[in-house]
Amino acid sequence: MNGIYDAIIVGGGPSGSAAAAHVARYQWKTLLLDKGVGEGFLGSFGNAGCFPGFPDATGGSEIVGRLRSQLEKSGGTVKTVNIDGIDFEGTSLTVIAANDRWQGRAVVLATGAAARTGYLGGEREFFGSGVFHDAHTEAPCVDRQVVAVIGKTKVAVDETLFLSQFAEKIYFVIPSNRLDVDNRVMSQIQHEKKIELLFSTSLKTINGQGSVNSITVFSGGQEKEIPVTAVFTYMHDYQQMNQFLKGKVETSQNGAVMVSDQFETSVPGVFACGDILCAKPQIPVISLAQGILAGINVNQYLSKT
Repeated sequence: MNGIYDAIIVGGGPSGSAAAAHVARYQWKTLLLDKGVGEGFLGSFGNAGCFPGFPDATGGSEIVGRLRSQLEKSGGTVKTVNIDGIDFEGTSLTVIAANDRWQGRAVVLATGAAARTGYLGGEREFFGSGVFHDAHTEAPCVDRQVVAVIGKTKVAVDETLFLSQFAEKIYFVIPSNRLDVDNRVMSQIQHEKKIELLFSTSLKTINGQGSVNSITVFSGGQEKEIPVTAVFTYMHDYQQMNQFLKGKVETSQNGAVMVSDQFETSVPGVFACGDILCAKPQIPVISLAQGILAGINVNQYLSKT
């Protein structure tokens, strides 16, 4: 046994770091376990301009790092580990990593929704610095710019139509001869003058130095370079990150962890916050707010037990 803590937070993104920092402020012995600052959704952002209070070019890893610094200044501990499992049987709550085991009076699950796999060429390198996955968050950043959207689903179409309120022009790169939408939506996007539909076209690479300046596509047996300053990708593959929770706490059909109004799971003393609650990435500041609320409820729980 490596130690006994008042609270163990599993996952160190904005929700987990905020929860840990908040619990530590109340002088509870707090441990944050995480794979690494740059491994999570916000941490991988090259530019987290969507985060309130950071109008300049600030990396997501810097924001997460500041949250962790606040935790450590309050007396909390951070350990970089890969979690292998949990044991919520009996009277103790145990978190397991290889040969290490930690016990906590309370545990907060904040491991995020899923790890991204199957990146397109250049997508990971420019994520947050011209490559985005959420138009409703990032559209103001591309106001009056030329952008590209990659995808073929209704989500991709809806995001493209929303982007057309901001972007000067949109190249909609569609790796199929059709879009997965009904005739009404198809007519709507066909009549939007800002959008150029590129059917049966695949993305080869996203190009640039420090920021995006073009994409290379393949269509009709030929490659073509298209100048753009941003790319919104909707060809996502995700690998679920909460397999170790299977059968341990109540989850929905899509793997989202179910919680009460107090962010407590089906196991007393086990709380959850952040993307793990919706099984997909959400706006980082919402995850952070959920972490603070979870931290408040953990403090109340610890005070009563």
